[in-house]
Amino acid sequence: MKETILQTKALCKSYTTDGEQNHVLKNINLEIYKSDFTVIMGSSGSGKSTLLYNLSGMDTPTSGEVYCGTRRIDNLKENQLAKLRRTEIGFVFQQMHLVSNLSIFENITMPGYLMNKFPAREIERKALALMESMGIKELKYRLPSQVSGGQQQRAAVARAMINEPVLLFADEPTGALNSKMGREILKLLTDLNRNGQSILMVTHDIKAAVRADRIIYLHDGQLTGEIQLEKYMPDTENDRERQVLAWLTSKGW
Repeated sequence: MKETILQTKALCKSYTTDGEQNHVLKNINLEIYKSDFTVIMGSSGSGKSTLLYNLSGMDTPTSGEVYCGTRRIDNLKENQLAKLRRTEIGFVFQQMHLVSNLSIFENITMPGYLMNKFPAREIERKALALMESMGIKELKYRLPSQVSGGQQQRAAVARAMINEPVLLFADEPTGALNSKMGREILKLLTDLNRNGQSILMVTHDIKAAVRADRIIYLHDGQLTGEIQLEKYMPDTENDRERQVLAWLTSKGW
């Protein structure tokens, strides 16, 4: 039986614009499981990123409940949420958000220093190990502006992993990259998942989605179905793409 590491109960999110309420998320009941690579898909405006932000504590639901493990997090104070994001959650964005005047190494180690969970020497050792595994160790002293977009995103993934998160969130992590760099980031995420890292990713890209074990479809703020897949293997990619495309078409994608 799979272990649930994230759960929502009747999650709703609304915004008021010009006096009118916009119901972005409607009664979301969802479970995310340990060691899974889960993808959320849906058309533009379906609420994918809003859902990801509400699940990660970066935004607060209008109503409903969010649990990280057995701990309810939607009612936590901001300082408690900040600690949760530092200790249990990693986040990779479409835009890398690296600090421009810090080196790649400093960007990766910074969250470790802020958490103050490990000694500085251990943080630096972990950072170098992550950089080596991601092929960017030689970029240690370079600034973000001195490396490619794909290398910046690798650094962003390493930064998200430095505190050993229970769950790694990824919001369109290949959206700002060309196809070659995008495939490199997808391989990196796939390798992390093979090593046991739980991942929850939002994407509109089928080539990214086929890396998942489970794809969930969101339509107009509501969950309307999901598909289960075997663990990704490169030689099955074309078949997976056809299977996923047929399923998405049936959902009105």
